[in-house]
Amino acid sequence: MRIAVLGGGVMGETLAAAFLEGSPRPEVVISEKRAERAAELERGLNVSVVAPDQAVRGADVIVLVVKPQDTATL
Repeated sequence: MRIAVLGGGVMGETLAAAFLEGSPRPEVVISEKRAERAAELERGLNVSVVAPDQAVRGADVIVLVVKPQDTATL
C-alpha cells in the first residue's frame, strides 16, 4: 500500500508516523514545500519527500494535511 501525505507540518508528520507503525508497513511519501522541513522529515521518518504530483502518483490513499488557504495552490 502507498500512502501520500500532502503537507509535512506537525499533523502530517504525526499521521505519517502512525501509518508507518502499521503491519505490513506501507510505503509513505510526503509532499512538503519547505526544503529544510523536507530534510527533517526524510531523516526523522526515513521516508521520501517529493513533489505533490509524484506523491499522489500510484497512491492508494491520499491524505491532505495543509491549511485551507493552501489547498488551491496545492
